[in-house]
Amino acid sequence: MKYLLVGYGIQGKKRKKILKEKCIGIVDPFSKEAHYKSLKQVDKNTFQNAIVSVPYKEQEKIINQLIVMKKNILVDKPLILKNIKSFDKIENQLNKNKIILKTSYNHRYEESIKLCKKYINKKSLGKIYYLKIFYGNGTSKNIKASYWKDSRTGVRTDLISHLIDLSIYLLDSDNLKLISKRDFKFENKKADLAKLDINCSDTKIYLEASYLSWKNKFNLEIVGSKGSIHIENLSKWGKVFFTFFKRKFPSGKPKEFKKIFYPLDKTFYLDISDFEKRINKKNSQKLKSDKIIFQFIS
Repeated sequence: MKYLLVGYGIQGKKRKKILKEKCIGIVDPFSKEAHYKSLKQVDKNTFQNAIVSVPYKEQEKIINQLIVMKKNILVDKPLILKNIKSFDKIENQLNKNKIILKTSYNHRYEESIKLCKKYINKKSLGKIYYLKIFYGNGTSKNIKASYWKDSRTGVRTDLISHLIDLSIYLLDSDNLKLISKRDFKFENKKADLAKLDINCSDTKIYLEASYLSWKNKFNLEIVGSKGSIHIENLSKWGKVFFTFFKRKFPSGKPKEFKKIFYPLDKTFYLDISDFEKRINKKNSQKLKSDKIIFQFIS
């Protein structure tokens, strides 16, 4: 499979390292390393897939151009379109042209997250009561300096979108109902701290993200009737600590299973691998999860 990279910022450069010879060219009007200034300059017969890593306001235009070219699309999260109707329109065009579009949420490929998913699937937690996730870094000044990242709903668009996706993935449900959302602005024009409360049937979800956590931090806690899982850190930052507590009845010290995942961030590689599997399966496209995330972060 041959790829075209559209956008050559931080994420685009990460993709280029993974793709190597699979990448036939780079489209970016501002990068000196780019081969093309626009999609119109690219021979559509030279590639089958495109990775789109562009500012939010450019996504819909680029995606529509690629659909006309009948190319599969991997777009960096979150998928931001003009409105909800745009999701339905693009979904119809994808299915009509048998094109795969996948939004890249690389954190669901963390080894600790995949292990958590296995415990949930085996019913090791019993009935799940609540899921709580915190994602923080100290990039408020970097975000403020960006002409496009300090926009829309700030950290809610950027980081909370990851956490909503993880919730959908771990609970295997897109039956989410937004209860409340709160944004706070301390150093940025848009939110640099955000909190969401969500219901997923009987399960409560509490999500929080911040640009004001001066030490990068990721914590996940999921609690059920038979036990709980606790994850600390992401592989891109260092060691990841996973703990499963098996509940003791009626009370008492639980049995513990602990595992450490050592720093080796393969999430972007696995993301592309999953994208190619979806292309080979040629299943119909549904953008319901993307629509939910869009509504919750807007």
